[in-house]
Amino acid sequence: MNIDAKNIYFIGIGGIGMSALARYFVAHGRSVAGYDRTETPLTQNLENLGIEISYTDKKISIPGKFTQKQDVLVVYTPAIKEGEILKFFQKNNFDLHKRAEVLGELFNQGKGLAVAGTHGKTTTSAILAHIFKQSTLPSAAFVGGIMKNYNSNYVSDENPQFIIAEADEFDRSFLRLNPKAAVVTSMDADHLDIYGNKENIQNTFKEFIAKIGEKGVLFLGEGLNSGRTDIVQFTYGFGDEADIQATNIRVTPKGIRFDIHFEEKEVWKDVHLGISGVINVKNATAAAAMARYLGIDQTTIREALYSFKGIKRRFDIWSEGKISLVDDYAHHPEEIRAFLKGLRMRYPQKKLTAIFQPHLYTRTRDFADDFANVLSEFDEIILLPIYPAREKPIAGVNSELIFYKITNAKKYLVKKEELLPFLKRNTGMEVLATIGAGDIDREIEKIYHWIKTVNK
Repeated sequence: MNIDAKNIYFIGIGGIGMSALARYFVAHGRSVAGYDRTETPLTQNLENLGIEISYTDKKISIPGKFTQKQDVLVVYTPAIKEGEILKFFQKNNFDLHKRAEVLGELFNQGKGLAVAGTHGKTTTSAILAHIFKQSTLPSAAFVGGIMKNYNSNYVSDENPQFIIAEADEFDRSFLRLNPKAAVVTSMDADHLDIYGNKENIQNTFKEFIAKIGEKGVLFLGEGLNSGRTDIVQFTYGFGDEADIQATNIRVTPKGIRFDIHFEEKEVWKDVHLGISGVINVKNATAAAAMARYLGIDQTTIREALYSFKGIKRRFDIWSEGKISLVDDYAHHPEEIRAFLKGLRMRYPQKKLTAIFQPHLYTRTRDFADDFANVLSEFDEIILLPIYPAREKPIAGVNSELIFYKITNAKKYLVKKEELLPFLKRNTGMEVLATIGAGDIDREIEKIYHWIKTVNK
């Protein structure tokens, strides 16, 4: 792999992980271009950096200098499995590599700090990145979400020694990383189209953990088994059995306050996290524990936790008033459950209305019962059609598979184009939560502007 190539072309450049790599190469003076299926605010931001992006899957749309093999590196996402552009680079034997391979090449050159897990890895890696950014330890970070503090999913100091990366289990991507230290937040069943069952995904997480160096350290969500006894490791969470515990949790209008107990040796009282969502207490505890272990002082960590503004689409509060609007990327039943818990803590006396857009046919098929169970706990549920992403339809799999299993009588099936008119007719809403990993985010702006008129 010619990681030093002058010209870098991305197939699927609008993906959150791909775009972070694109930002890295732009920051290092490379010429970058790419293709994606649709224009989004993220691709628009990349274009503002000078990246030429085509939305037409035709060889003719590739800029001339990227069609010559010399000094060109092509990066592609496994989410795009076919197409004229991909076939052109394959047929002509370009230096062509998956995103995970390129990230691994960069990550393994420094002191790699990885954050893995089926839930919580984006927020945890973002908090860790922010702590390092506020410290004297030079770092670079590749995060799977847009950090509000930086309006980016990539941040870097000059000459970084530490490389922070969100370690993605999709397509077993994280097995390309050789971390010096790692956080594993969870190992729940997901991506069963790839792994088949929960046991396989847990075994793959253990493969990832096995890649931590002999002198490395692991921070493991409570109740998980690493499969290793030869490295330093700590469990963290809310329970008494965890080595590092978050306790005395209090929700405030300006975030959450809590205490952190480090193996009964040290207690940090009244830590103030600047964002909402009780699950983020656990994520912040993991990030703070790793930063502390690597030598960042308590004052810096505390100040970073307080000044952390969050990530777009993670317990993202758009407005509060007569109707409050909160958006979240949750697309797995356990993520929705954690999000709901955070909503109940922040709005204990309010009616909660959920708009949920299922993501992927396979995930809907595999977790229909679990989705129905957790959605039934909302006061009102609005269910949208499935967002297919990379998948083709599966016979008999649609949103109705979830809908008819929901036990709450206040449930509605609504097409996306009919969503806003439906909301305008639906009186009595108090907290409106938009949930899902598809394109539901494109509806939020419209909903927000309508709610502004209601809240006047």
